[in-house]
Amino acid sequence: MSLATQVLKYSSTRAVELWNLLKQTKDESALEILTASFLQHKSDQEAAIDAVADVAEQIEAEIAAIAARKQHLVELHNRAIERLKSKKETIDRTIIKLHESGAIANKTEGLSRT
Repeated sequence: MSLATQVLKYSSTRAVELWNLLKQTKDESALEILTASFLQHKSDQEAAIDAVADVAEQIEAEIAAIAARKQHLVELHNRAIERLKSKKETIDRTIIKLHESGAIANKTEGLSRT
């Protein structure tokens, strides 16, 4: 059972039902039809409205959670990139320093690189 289903089950079984239907819906027109038909049953329209509102709130919560995870990953990757850039700069400075001190000639070749 997904976290959304667990949260929504405290609202109503209608909210869980709608959530499960929404997870299976792939295109916007089907989602529109599903939501409209869900709200058109007069006998339990008030419960359906509450269920739709609960699902909408849950979607917002899921969006916020995913956005937070995304931001965390971006920060992790940015730090990794900065560490690698720093290492590359250290290597570059070391080579320049060795060249300036005469330890490396102007044209020194490796086995496969110059």
